Amino acid sequence: MPFDSMEVFRYIPESGSMSKLQHEQAFEIMKHKDFDVNVTRPFYGRTVSLLELLVHRTHNSEELIEYLLKKPTIEIKDDVVIELIAKKDQNTLQLFKKYKKIPKTLKNLI
Repeated sequence: MPFDSMEVFRYIPESGSMSKLQHEQAFEIMKHKDFDVNVTRPFYGRTVSLLELLVHRTHNSEELIEYLLKKPTIEIKDDVVIELIAKKDQNTLQLFKKYKKIPKTLKNLI
C-alpha cells in the first residue's frame, strides 16, 4: 500500500486537544520519509494545510508545529500568522520566530 500523507488528518481533531495516542500516531506519520509537509485537505468548503489545522484548531500541538516549521519546504500563509497575532498566541509565535517563518510583510506587527 503506498504512503499517503493525508492519513495524518485521521489523528488531528478539528477542535480541542489531541490525546497522547493521537499525537504519537500523527507524529509517526509526519516522520515518514515521503511525508508531504504541505499536505492539505478540504475543510468546510475550503482547503487547509496541516500546519493551519494544528495552529487554528488544536491545543498541545507545539511539538508537531515545530517539526513542520523545521522543514525548509513548509509553506506559510500570511493568514496563519495574522491569526496568531490576533489571538496573541505568544508560544506559537515564538516558534515561528525561532525558525524565521514570519512573512516579511508581517514582521512589523509583532
